[in-house]
Amino acid sequence: MKKLYDWGSLNSEHISIVNQLCNKWDNLIEQNKQERYYQSFLAEHAGFFLSDWNAKLVISKLKMGSELECDFVVVKDGFSAGTIYEFIEIEKPGSRLFTKNGIPSKDFNTSLQQIRDWRRWLIENKSYFKKFLPTVNTRVLSDSQIKFKIVIGRRDEQISLEKRNQIANENHIEIRSFDSLADKLRGDLIHGELWHQREDKGYVYLINKISSPFLKAITDSSWKELCDSKSIPPSHFYSNVDSSISEHLKFNKLFEEYKKLVHANYFL
Repeated sequence: MKKLYDWGSLNSEHISIVNQLCNKWDNLIEQNKQERYYQSFLAEHAGFFLSDWNAKLVISKLKMGSELECDFVVVKDGFSAGTIYEFIEIEKPGSRLFTKNGIPSKDFNTSLQQIRDWRRWLIENKSYFKKFLPTVNTRVLSDSQIKFKIVIGRRDEQISLEKRNQIANENHIEIRSFDSLADKLRGDLIHGELWHQREDKGYVYLINKISSPFLKAITDSSWKELCDSKSIPPSHFYSNVDSSISEHLKFNKLFEEYKKLVHANYFL
């Protein structure tokens, strides 16, 4: 007997769980701790903060060779256009984008350089690219399925918004504040699809599990083990996913709290 959960109930009946998590996040970013605290918190609650309807799987600390490591990679379904991999660099909420003189700050420049390093490494290591980031092409600089995002600072740095967007456009990246990561939760955007349109009940159960907002990010070793054990499809990632991924999925402690509040739907 397997269970299906309506994750969309978190937008209404069980909103207290979401509010509790948002409050924890707000308190954490007010403290301006070291980057590792935010990376750890987001890895533990990746399904809430980093996933969406077409991006359910998040990889934490993906290693590229022995020299580079990415805070997160979000695996997005680009359908026929190919799987999209969004690389995310986390700075600190107290980091400013610009100095008082309007010059990019040290932390901001460090993040921009990190993305340049990732791009260079992927260009020079096509065999790694094809094996661990399978998609329709291995282009990195243009018409690419590799995307980049920096999370840095707070939303109150509004004076630099136009300049921030200019740098983002010039470098083909996305730049977001720490505050913005909770916007989805506050906007009732937890998706509750159960994928009943598929007759394969095993697949319905698996996708319901992968869609859980309680999922943690998977580790670098788990992702690479998955890539080693099967052929990862270069497109329609979630349509072609199979049960081999299930053993790599782990849930955070909030899931136990949620299960006490809900009645799951069952099917054989």
